[in-house]
Amino acid sequence: MIKKMFNDILADRIFGGSAVATEASGSPPLTLTDAKSLTGLKLYGSCTQASTPSPDSPIAVEPCGAVMTTGAQLLDTFNPAVGSPYTVGGVTFTVQDDGGIRVEGTSAYATTGTNDFYIVGGDNNYVDAGFPEGDITVSVTGIPTGMNFYIVPNGGSTISLGASKTSATFTHTAGTTYRIMARVATAGVTFDTTIHPMFAAGSSAADYEPYTGGVAMARQDVGEVNTTLTNEDGTKTQTLPISVLGGLPGIPVSSGGNYTDADGQRWICDIVDLAAGTVTENIGLLEFTGSENWAQNTSGTFIRFSLVVAGAFYGTSRTRQPILSNRFSFLSNGGAIGGGFAYAPNQIFLYPVDSGTSMSLAEFKAWLAENPTYVYYIKKTPTTRALTDEEIAAYKALSTYDGATVVDSDAEYMTVGFKQGGGGSSAAALYFKARRLI
Repeated sequence: MIKKMFNDILADRIFGGSAVATEASGSPPLTLTDAKSLTGLKLYGSCTQASTPSPDSPIAVEPCGAVMTTGAQLLDTFNPAVGSPYTVGGVTFTVQDDGGIRVEGTSAYATTGTNDFYIVGGDNNYVDAGFPEGDITVSVTGIPTGMNFYIVPNGGSTISLGASKTSATFTHTAGTTYRIMARVATAGVTFDTTIHPMFAAGSSAADYEPYTGGVAMARQDVGEVNTTLTNEDGTKTQTLPISVLGGLPGIPVSSGGNYTDADGQRWICDIVDLAAGTVTENIGLLEFTGSENWAQNTSGTFIRFSLVVAGAFYGTSRTRQPILSNRFSFLSNGGAIGGGFAYAPNQIFLYPVDSGTSMSLAEFKAWLAENPTYVYYIKKTPTTRALTDEEIAAYKALSTYDGATVVDSDAEYMTVGFKQGGGGSSAAALYFKARRLI
């Protein structure tokens, strides 16, 4: 009886009773002391810009976890004159969202007739590719045996790439036109691959990136936020990757918001909630090329341009709401060159020229066509998507460490729920060792 009472007292002293549910919030990394297990993990987004943009001096907006383009890609792989998918010589070519060209099928190559998928031009049709003057380096990854990639300048020497030669440099002079194509070159070959042609200015090959009209921005086909759990001395680490296409963006606001950062700035952002298995997307992205149905109006001495946007913006009707843009900064009141704002419920306004300067609607659209512009805005109605089963399983497999667990992330801010105290593996070992001594 006395021995049993002693065992009960010993267990209470070592295990410390039941674990208590608690949470830690802030900018990572966060240190969890005596955490026994995770009960929740929320990751919050944000965006950064190196400096203030202007209409003529764009500055990229970089969301958390985004893969950024540099604007170096000179060629759009989608040729509207050909279309996609396109089948020739028994092989189907399909331009992917990232500009890569999916190649599938078994070649029925013929020695006569066409076996080409044209990116620029067509049979006996040379066109302007839009290249800048000077050296251009083309590199193509993924070219399989039995296929060639050709750059044919009108009146110049043909460049041929294939499985054994994947890059070359040529000099473009003003007025030169081209045919550029992938060619099925061998009969009976089965293709199941994706090729990525990259055209970059200069004499060195560049890593592949999609065509963005020369503008640096977050790629919308990839993106990942990684969270790590590390023990106190840094010898053990677990990593949790979460796919967030385009990154995990956020926009600073003057009130409300999802979180407040260490500098006191409030943010509305996209949120990954691991316990709920969801990603809530509060931020939208608009890309403008001049083809949109813009309207011109005036505000005082400023000419400004407005666009009605489907889906509507966050905020009380007829109020200005913040935006982030590569060429415009949020204008909370008045007018100023390079300013812009979302106007609830469904308009966006941009000020591209200085006070008293004229610009026609046609001129503004032409300017947008030459100066690709994008805007991040706050959605009126958030959208929610589910995490994958693999991501949820990876989250559930995370475990804390004895002593302290350091949680770090690519996210700007996070909330970590965990159970604290109540003993654990080290406490259990101590308890059973003590019992053997009784």
